[in-house]
Amino acid sequence: QVNGAWRSCGQPEENEDDFCIFQRVNRLEDDTQVYVPEPGAVRWLSGFHECEWIGNQCDDLLETAGIELWGQDLAGTIPSFLTELSLLQSISLAYNDFTGSLPTEFASMR
Repeated sequence: QVNGAWRSCGQPEENEDDFCIFQRVNRLEDDTQVYVPEPGAVRWLSGFHECEWIGNQCDDLLETAGIELWGQDLAGTIPSFLTELSLLQSISLAYNDFTGSLPTEFASMR
């Protein structure tokens, strides 16, 4: 289960709306990271359809096909419920702080 606050654009808190300034990580040639603000992004787990959430990529049928959440300070274990996304083709979660093993359910994905 993913724990703690995201760097940007996680689930809205009580006094937050559905929009945020996404902090996109860019890796430079010298291997340092910088964050570039992208205003007007839609938060994860907001009132909008998940295809609108920043970092969620959907196909023509509005099903999640990819997740890209680099450098968002995500911690904990990678949730096994992601395997329930039957059309998921790619997950990119680099530069976060996950621990533990990849859930065994991922081995059965096609």
